[in-house]
Amino acid sequence: MFDLRRAGYLYRPSRGRFLITNAGRVILQTHQGEITDADLRSIIAAQQSENGSATPDQFHAEHVARFDDVSPSEQIRYSFQSLQDDLVQELLDSIANLSPDKFEILVVRLLESMGYGEGVTVGGSGDGGIDGIINQDALGLEKVYVQAKRWSNQVGEPEIRNFSGSLDPYGATKGVFITTSTFSSTARQTAQTISAGSKFIRLVDGNELAQLMIRHGVGVVTEYTYEIKKLDENYFAEEI
Repeated sequence: MFDLRRAGYLYRPSRGRFLITNAGRVILQTHQGEITDADLRSIIAAQQSENGSATPDQFHAEHVARFDDVSPSEQIRYSFQSLQDDLVQELLDSIANLSPDKFEILVVRLLESMGYGEGVTVGGSGDGGIDGIINQDALGLEKVYVQAKRWSNQVGEPEIRNFSGSLDPYGATKGVFITTSTFSSTARQTAQTISAGSKFIRLVDGNELAQLMIRHGVGVVTEYTYEIKKLDENYFAEEI
């Protein structure tokens, strides 16, 4: 169920309830034979590679098909990564149910939790494309301007150029564009090109947003803590 959701073949409208997607119906009609765990993990890895979102650990974890084939430490890593990936999806599902105003508040609180300074939301009609401002010092001399898009569609190049233009009236040089969806390759290239000049624009997609929330404790709580120890060979190599 977890891998089917990650591949986009199921979605969860509410806890304990799963529905098949259009992509899920297509794969049922077109896939030859049984859809195995290995098939799903290959599909997910290909999707992540295409989106540029797969980390080395994620790529490794997606290809661990059976616990019997790996060491206990690898089993722990895979289980941890699976739990993290599931939590990422749960966070994105929850964020999708937020109003635009509450999403803007969440984004500002996240940046505050990351240590960037005190923030305010300024979204609404006439906001000029700016949804939040982070003051990086007590006097507000250094500011980061934020745009938060709770979108399901991919963010393209025009949105990045518009955001860059919205910084000009403020004389701003730092901007963060955060979305719950993904960025097109041209959008990322545009941000890189702009950042090579007098401005710097940082893009944060949905997957990274959820990862940052987990890392900085926004919208999540610690359920269990396990401390794994290993033998200290140096201790026994020295004279006791």
